[in-house]
Amino acid sequence: MTKNAKNTKNTTNKRLETFLPSFGGFYQSHWEQLLSDAEELYTTMHAETERAQGGLSRADIAGIFSETGNTSRLCTALARSFCEHFDEEMSERLGFRLGLKFVELKSPSEYNFTTDRIVATMPLRSAKKLFYASMSERHRRLNDEIVDWFTPYPGFVPYYSDYIGDWIAKPIDKWDENELCVLLDAFVDTDIDEEIYHAVAEHDACSAFEESVDWKRFEEKAALLRRSKTKAFLESLEFDGEAS
Repeated sequence: MTKNAKNTKNTTNKRLETFLPSFGGFYQSHWEQLLSDAEELYTTMHAETERAQGGLSRADIAGIFSETGNTSRLCTALARSFCEHFDEEMSERLGFRLGLKFVELKSPSEYNFTTDRIVATMPLRSAKKLFYASMSERHRRLNDEIVDWFTPYPGFVPYYSDYIGDWIAKPIDKWDENELCVLLDAFVDTDIDEEIYHAVAEHDACSAFEESVDWKRFEEKAALLRRSKTKAFLESLEFDGEAS
C-alpha cells in the first residue's frame, strides 16, 4: 500500500470526539430521578420473583441492592442509551447515518458551573456532512449557536471566538469536541432531551440498572440473608403437644 493510499484510508476511517448537546445531566434533573426510579422498578420486579419462591422481602432486596449497586455504572449505562437514541433520532432528522459511538460520561467534581457531559465519536465524513448541511443554509443556525454560547459578558471571557468567520476558516477535521458539539446543536430540536428521556425510561432503565449491580456479591449476600432468616424462623417455632 502506498503512502497516499494509507493516508486516504486513515482519513476515511478517522473519528472525531464530540460532546452530545441537550443532555440534562444527572444533577437535579429528570435523569437524576430516573436513577431511583430504575432501582425501585427493578427491586419490585426482583421482589415478586423472590416472594413467589418464599424468599426475601422487598426491603431485604432493596438493602442488598444499595450495597451491591454502583451509581456511577448506572449513570454510564443510561448515558450510553442516551447516545444510541440520540444517534438514531438525529440520523433520521438529518437524512444520513450520523454514526455516533459512546465513549464515556464525564462528570464534574462539583456541579457549581457545569453538569455531566456525554463524550462520543463520529466519523469525519459525518462531521463534513453536517458542515455542508450548515453551509447550505449559509450557517445561520450555527452562527446563532456560536453567538449564544460564546458572546463575552462581564465575568465571562470565552476561549472560543463568537465570530462565525473564525469557525468556518478552520478545517473540520481540526474541530474539537466543544466545536463539534455546537455544530450538532445547530441541528437539534429543543425537545430532544425530553423525547430521549422517555425512550430510555421505557425501554432501557431496567437493563441499565442490571448492568450496574455486582451480581456475584448480590447473590452471596442474598444467600447469607436467606440462611439467616431461615435460621431465625426455625428458632422461633413453638410446638404444642407431640407430633402425630
